[in-house]
Amino acid sequence: MAIIRRYDPWALLDNLFDQQTANREEDSFLSMGNWSPSVDIKNEDKRYLIVVDLPGIAPEDVHISVENNVITIKGERKTEAKENKEGYSRIERVSGSFYRRFTLPDDVDADHVNAVSKQGVLEIEMPKCKEKGSRKIDVIAKA
Repeated sequence: MAIIRRYDPWALLDNLFDQQTANREEDSFLSMGNWSPSVDIKNEDKRYLIVVDLPGIAPEDVHISVENNVITIKGERKTEAKENKEGYSRIERVSGSFYRRFTLPDDVDADHVNAVSKQGVLEIEMPKCKEKGSRKIDVIAKA
């Protein structure tokens, strides 16, 4: 029985376009880097929590910034070069840079964001601002 493979003439062009635009930080949609780590975002009572799977990445290779209500997480997974691919039957682990951006809710206290890396899992804790109570403002009449 023969194996029938679908041929997509546009796949090569799509891959080339993706490679050319992958590292442009100006556009968050196009700037995912060479690979993209899995991310969970959780809304809790007093905080937001971002959990990022980063196995094999040293904390010093991860950079987090908050600017204009956007959190940026970027870094690089470094691996030894595999000059000789003999003996490998499969190579699936990816290396290279990654770049993720998320718009933060208005109630995040950006001055108190903390990040902890433990056993290849990065946790970014973003406390919520204390609710600002509304107040009544009296209008004073001037003559």
